[in-house]
Amino acid sequence: GVIPKDSGIIDAPIAHLWEFRPRRIIDSSGRPARTRFRVLGRYSTSLSLPKGMTLLCVKLFTGRTHQIRVHMAHLGYPLVGDPLYGSDQSDLIERQALHARRLSFIHPMTGRLLKLTSPLPNDMRRLIEKKLS
Repeated sequence: GVIPKDSGIIDAPIAHLWEFRPRRIIDSSGRPARTRFRVLGRYSTSLSLPKGMTLLCVKLFTGRTHQIRVHMAHLGYPLVGDPLYGSDQSDLIERQALHARRLSFIHPMTGRLLKLTSPLPNDMRRLIEKKLS
């Protein structure tokens, strides 16, 4: 969908959904989780995505399993191509439209800061191009 706010912080605890093991939910019994998002682009509606699409830059303050997927679905904007959290558009992309452009973390064995970057994959570039045309 098209997110109306230009940016925001999602501060919502994430817990296991025990009846459906891989799935997580927002629940006060969960572990703290905090995500910041900033809109990079909004794409109007089309037949394939009747609610349109928003391209985001996301920063994680915590590292919970499925954190981005759970937080965005909680706001009502599940990731394109994510059947687990409510948006399976396999005709647009064959996986979740989620990509880590930049990661950094302290290596657990050496204690050194690692910084990794990766360009946008072709399937996601094509998805954005489809929305622009």
